[in-house]
Amino acid sequence: MAITTLPLGVTAVMLPDLDFDEQIALCNEVGVTHYSIRPRIIPDEQRDKPWGNWGNHKFDLTPKRLLAEAKQIRRQLDDAGLTPHGTVPGASVADSDDDLKMHFEGAATVGAGCVRVAPQRYPEGAFDYQKELAKVVDQYGRVIGLAKSYKIKVVIETHCYSFATSPALALNICKNFTPAEIGTIFDIANFSIEGNLVPNLAVAVLGALCHFAFEATVTPSAAQLGAVVLLGLGPVGAAFFVWDYGVKRGRI
Repeated sequence: MAITTLPLGVTAVMLPDLDFDEQIALCNEVGVTHYSIRPRIIPDEQRDKPWGNWGNHKFDLTPKRLLAEAKQIRRQLDDAGLTPHGTVPGASVADSDDDLKMHFEGAATVGAGCVRVAPQRYPEGAFDYQKELAKVVDQYGRVIGLAKSYKIKVVIETHCYSFATSPALALNICKNFTPAEIGTIFDIANFSIEGNLVPNLAVAVLGALCHFAFEATVTPSAAQLGAVVLLGLGPVGAAFFVWDYGVKRGRI
């Protein structure tokens, strides 16, 4: 049976405490072959803070700096044997044409090939999904039209708080375009919240009432209760916090 191997890549959001040279060196050390470029503007309130994934970064690569230094960055990646695979700026469909063009030109010059552009957030409260979806599709139509001039593919990341919180919701947007025009980044941790519904007391009370009205209550045995507790403490509980700590602070 033939085995297909996938290349291992990294995004700079995982390496906030390393400058560009140090990031490249680490990629070579661990066998990473693809590098996803993260142009971003560090928030002013984070600049004097410790290095953090979504805060202060040692490699301060703004969108304008990427555009200015793209050829040099590409030479360094080529010399290190790394393939630039997309840029993941904080761009969204609401950005101006000029801002989007800057992201696309930077990605094209560095040879990244695709740029992440986020959809709008879900509206507050109840809303007409089909109506809002049509607006999002129109917005991506504009974005894709701009990207084509630079031969750039637009990608959507499945992300909580956005209009693409799951693969299915991202597909509702992507199916209106061709695979050459748009694609999806599957962020497993972020598409676990479908629609970003926040549990509340009313939902809990209604759930309890429905349980007693329509379901048979089953009292777990001591062994079963112990297994549930261990499951909550281990794979469902502590494992998540260990994973979160490792991703944010470890060298992976």
